[in-house]
Amino acid sequence: MKKITWSTMKYILIGLSSILIFSGCTATSAPKPTHIKAYTKAFKINSNDTVSVTVNAKEEVAITEVEKNRLAKKVKKEIDILKMNNPKTAKSNQYELDIKLLKYEKGNAFARMLLAGLGQIHIDANTNVLVLPTKSKVTEFNLNKTFAWGGIYGASTTIETVEEGFAKGIAEAVTQNEKK
Repeated sequence: MKKITWSTMKYILIGLSSILIFSGCTATSAPKPTHIKAYTKAFKINSNDTVSVTVNAKEEVAITEVEKNRLAKKVKKEIDILKMNNPKTAKSNQYELDIKLLKYEKGNAFARMLLAGLGQIHIDANTNVLVLPTKSKVTEFNLNKTFAWGGIYGASTTIETVEEGFAKGIAEAVTQNEKK
C-alpha cells in the first residue's frame, strides 16, 4: 500500500476546493424558461411597473403555505431588483404573476452526499403573467430548476438555496435582464 504524502494531499485538497468554489453558484444559477407563449410583442416589466406574485401548486405537490409565501417573496424581490435596469415608461402597468408549481421536491441531503444524482432537488412550474385589472394573459412559460450535485456541496444545499436560482430565472424572464 502506498503512503500518501503531504504534498499529494495538498494537491487533492486544492482540487476539491476548486471544484467547490467553481460550482458554488450551481444551486443559485438561474435557469432559462421553456415553452414560451408570448401574447404581446416585446413584453417586459419596466422600472415603474408594479408586480404581485402568487404561488399555487398542483394538488399532488407537497408544499406548505409558508413555503409558497417564501417562494413568492423571493420571486418578487428578484423582479424588483432586475426591473430597475429597465427604463420607465409613459404608463405604469400592474402585473400579477401566477406561478403554478408542477413539482417541488426537497430531495434527500444524505443521498446527495453519497452520490451525485441521488436525492435531487426539483422545482418545476408554469408561470402566467397577467396584466391587471383585466387579468388578460401577457405571456406564459415553464421554468424548471434541478440540483443534483453530490458530496459535501450536495449535502449542504437545501431547497431554500435552489429557490433563489428559481426566483432569478423567473425574474430574468419577465424583465428580460440577467442578474450578474
